[in-house]
Amino acid sequence: MKVEEEIIRHFKNEANKNLTTPTYVGLTTNDIAEKFSMLRSNASNILNKLYKENILTKSDGRPVYYKITTQLQTIKSQSSFEQLIGNDGLLKKCIQQAKVAISYPPNGLHTLLLGPTGVGKTLFAELMYRFAIENHFIQNEAAFVSFNCADYANNSQLLLGQLFGYKKGAFTGANDGYSGVVEKANNGILFLDEIHRLPPEGQELLFYLIDKGEYSRLGEATEKHKVNVLIICATTEDVDSALLQTFTRRIPMTISIPALRDRGPQEKFQLISMFFQQEAKRVNRTIHVKRESIKNLLAYNCPGNVGQLKSDIQLICANAFFDCISNGGNDIEIELAHLPSHVKKGIIQYRDFKEHFEGLLGDNEIFSFTFDQIHSRNDIKEEKLNFYEKIEARLNELENKNFSSNDIQLIMNLEIENYFKRFIGEFEDIETNLTKFVDKNLISLVEELLLEVSNKLGTTFPARVYYGLCFHLHSSILRLKEGGNIANQNLLDIKHSYPIEYGYAIDFCHKLEEHYHIKMPENEISFITMFLCSEKIEEKHQSVPPTIIIAMHGKSTATSMAEVVNRLLGINSILAYDMPLDKSAQIGFDELKQIIRDNHIPSGVLLLVDMGSLGMFGELIAEELGINIKTIDMITTVVALDIARKAEIEHDIEIIYQSITNQLPLSLGYGTKKYDYLAANKETAILTVCTTGEGSAMRIKSLIEDNIDISKHNMHVIPLSISNRVEMEKHISSISKRKKILLIVGTIDPKIYGIPFMPLSDLIMFNQYDKIEQILETHQPYFLNKMNEEVREEQISLEKILDSLSQKLKYIKTNEFQPLFEVFLQRTKDEFGVHYDNDKLAGMTFHIANVIENIINNKVLAEFKQKDSFMITHANGIRALKESLSPIELAYKLYFSDDSICFIYQMLRNL
Repeated sequence: MKVEEEIIRHFKNEANKNLTTPTYVGLTTNDIAEKFSMLRSNASNILNKLYKENILTKSDGRPVYYKITTQLQTIKSQSSFEQLIGNDGLLKKCIQQAKVAISYPPNGLHTLLLGPTGVGKTLFAELMYRFAIENHFIQNEAAFVSFNCADYANNSQLLLGQLFGYKKGAFTGANDGYSGVVEKANNGILFLDEIHRLPPEGQELLFYLIDKGEYSRLGEATEKHKVNVLIICATTEDVDSALLQTFTRRIPMTISIPALRDRGPQEKFQLISMFFQQEAKRVNRTIHVKRESIKNLLAYNCPGNVGQLKSDIQLICANAFFDCISNGGNDIEIELAHLPSHVKKGIIQYRDFKEHFEGLLGDNEIFSFTFDQIHSRNDIKEEKLNFYEKIEARLNELENKNFSSNDIQLIMNLEIENYFKRFIGEFEDIETNLTKFVDKNLISLVEELLLEVSNKLGTTFPARVYYGLCFHLHSSILRLKEGGNIANQNLLDIKHSYPIEYGYAIDFCHKLEEHYHIKMPENEISFITMFLCSEKIEEKHQSVPPTIIIAMHGKSTATSMAEVVNRLLGINSILAYDMPLDKSAQIGFDELKQIIRDNHIPSGVLLLVDMGSLGMFGELIAEELGINIKTIDMITTVVALDIARKAEIEHDIEIIYQSITNQLPLSLGYGTKKYDYLAANKETAILTVCTTGEGSAMRIKSLIEDNIDISKHNMHVIPLSISNRVEMEKHISSISKRKKILLIVGTIDPKIYGIPFMPLSDLIMFNQYDKIEQILETHQPYFLNKMNEEVREEQISLEKILDSLSQKLKYIKTNEFQPLFEVFLQRTKDEFGVHYDNDKLAGMTFHIANVIENIINNKVLAEFKQKDSFMITHANGIRALKESLSPIELAYKLYFSDDSICFIYQMLRNL
């Protein structure tokens, strides 16, 4: 069979060569016998067999000419590439290039695949291989060998040995010979991923292989090995800077695979659907995904491209699967709570692409995935036809989630107008013959009602009110006749807010009761009233409430919350200030002060903050500007909604503030007597902080306690982790209620406004313990004077740092550790562009030494939160960091856990 396939391939190549040659007649039996060095009789037998199988045609007369059949000569239009999402879209050009590269005689074109991490370069190379098999360009048993050059990038000799093979004794450790992956790929395809990690000498050997079809193994001086191999390379880097020109010019075909962000919403939606189907097959259960979750997946920033999207969906399904089996369920229900935090941020970008995405999602609220099908449920039509079913479903949802009755009342009060606006908005552009759907008598009654109210009140009703009220009443009457209940929830005090319209609604409901023999519930009267005063509901309140500003830590936390409040209440007055975690407190203070100065009004300012320094800003700004500012801390979306709703009704800032603080007894109450940041009667504290759990912080605490007699002071040294800034600020806020914080000592400044910070390098290198003594004696937290600039700028040697730590290290000998750590520092400088000043050098040295000590001592190490998503997002950096740490691992015969790797990488990013 092998010979037959080689003959078929030869016929195809000859046919492709002569596609434009009208005089081409085919190949004879003698041609085949000579080409494949076989007896003429054997060649004749094979050719006749292929003729009978309709693979070849033959001519009449003598000599007999054989040709490949037309359908086989033409490349199959249906191939493995058809399974690719986007094969008729953005990937169409890529696929066409791939087909050309594989089919070009005699052996195809070597190809370079370009594209960022996660776009699917490996899968694309595999599909090229399958295409070659399907179209008989290579034999069925031909190998596809995949090799990642990054796996051995730290050792170029080992990398070249793995690639080309080596002779026994070629280098230290080569106790046996090895043939290499090039030989394994002979007569097939060799896929070289991350080709930019191949050193220049390796690229030169590779282009010699391309030119000559031969190579030598390491340790062989003169012996050459012949191979016939098609090479497909892949890289994420810029070709001109990462590869030799002498190499790239030998790769005739370059295919650029687009990033996920460039592939459009349609393809992204198809990818999401495919991955959910794959997970449904994996767990053998149907997966139901709510519309909001799909919206987040469509819009979130996915730097890891298709690979990260797949991993994120696997993580989401795993979270939901756990809940499913915990609750004894059958189908998997995907809720927003199952989405990682970085995916949930997609809703922020969703509005920028809303038109594109909404067209994809249609009216569907639930998307259900099995291993072979996708189903969707259209709940919007149901919402159009029955408003109360939507409200009832929402109430049930909140009750099932164990919301208190007060919370349910608050949330529904805020959502009811939004439901109404969305419901009535569905009829904005509708043009239809109502009699097809609605009873003629009901239409007449509605027309009479609107005409009466219009004449007596001078109100003009848009068509959407007319259509909306007709459809709503039609479905409500049917529901009541069938014995259905209307949710008894007084969501808005319509009766008192719009008494005149409410009176007309009562009279109208009496007519409906007489005509249809039903009892109209009070909530139905209220809802009809909302139709009659829809324009009033949409008008903005004419008086001026106090300015409300939401200020929170993070890049978009406050903006996101303000957007939710504005949208749900139908207003646009809530302002936001986002304070990124790396922004200094002074800059944040100045920026927030400017926002308040530009937007304050006589009614005052309600400043809603999360925690930490932002809570103290309100009082300070109020003193500077002479503005009435009330600060409310530990803010949540529900509380912000309640405050905004109260401000729309009650404009007295004192009444609003008092009402809210009475509801929130746990509020710190910044700017009031409830919370005094520097209360004199508190015990004092020094905080020691690190970025990687409390282990390093404990060692810093030990340094202080070993050099200062704290027993004579009413003071405690408290270790803290700042790997999560929000949690850290919560801890500091909690400690501040009980103790006066005098100083923070650590590897990285957490930038807490009002509390001085001392770098670890000052403590261990410049013996600043006397400064700490002064603070403890005076019990006053003052900002430390800057050290002499010449002293601070003088670069500290690693040897000096290790010498100062030597007494604290039990297992590490500093003279052995120093050269290993110097290699690590140089690699991170080269790989990540890190500049180690005194503080950063001391911090990194202290941390890694502490991690090694803890591993050797079998101590439980800190857990890195959201480790899986962090490692996916920073996959390349994590891989490079692991390589940089490998000499230390080998020397101490230990292994840095993924948690430790993530902490160290986070430190590098902060540097």
